Amino acid sequence: LPGGRSNVSPGLNSKNMIDERLKAYVLYGVEVGNDYADPVALDSALNEAEFVVSFSTFRSAVPKQANVVLPLAAFTEIDAGYINCEGVAQFASAAVKPMGQSRPGWKILRVLGNFLKLDGFDYVNSKDIIAELEDIYELSEPISVCYKPDPQSIDCAVSQPTNLESGKLLERIIDVPLYSVDPTVRRATALQSTKDADTVALLACAEELEELGFEQGGRLAVCSDVGEVTLPVQSDDRVPRGAVYVPTGLSETSVLGSVPLVVVQAMK
Repeated sequence: LPGGRSNVSPGLNSKNMIDERLKAYVLYGVEVGNDYADPVALDSALNEAEFVVSFSTFRSAVPKQANVVLPLAAFTEIDAGYINCEGVAQFASAAVKPMGQSRPGWKILRVLGNFLKLDGFDYVNSKDIIAELEDIYELSEPISVCYKPDPQSIDCAVSQPTNLESGKLLERIIDVPLYSVDPTVRRATALQSTKDADTVALLACAEELEELGFEQGGRLAVCSDVGEVTLPVQSDDRVPRGAVYVPTGLSETSVLGSVPLVVVQAMK
């Protein structure tokens, strides 16, 4: 809420919003195929929605379902405050002016709040927002950023993929590669030219690859209950038997969703 105040009547979390198939969605800096844990489910929900608003820094990041696009200034173009992973407040000044008609996110939200005649949207500059936060938090001290999940709210049911005629059911190890974490680094030419950005591959130990019948220079088909993709392969003995590493946060693997079980088979 404005000023960092706690919401006494919290709404739905992101998974609930997707599962309940709402009539409208607002995406703030979200690239559908990369920034949500289950991109297939999100894309499906947006297809069924009546209205979608996208706040985006990049035209190429705007989903096809968007009815309204609000140009969002990049983080380098705004004065802003951040809470890092240690709970320490950090502040930065704009390095350059926003491009075209893009605006800082807080300004866009302020104008929308004014149009809707909502209270708490009377900020003139970013310092007003920080001043309001300082009335609630001691910004010179670390802020608690602990997340306390509710185990009862987590759906642990896992459906097994059945799309492939043959293959082996394996655990999927998932993470988001270093240079795929947000729309800016995904479009940074220099970063994408490094070895660390070369992550579109399936990793498995040599014994697992041999059992799958993989031949050097070949590819493996990976299938989940929502999609299938064919990937190049790298042998990596850090990956345990019975598992494969297939990253998420990539457009190439988004069709698999976020399921922890996949069927893998060698391509002939």
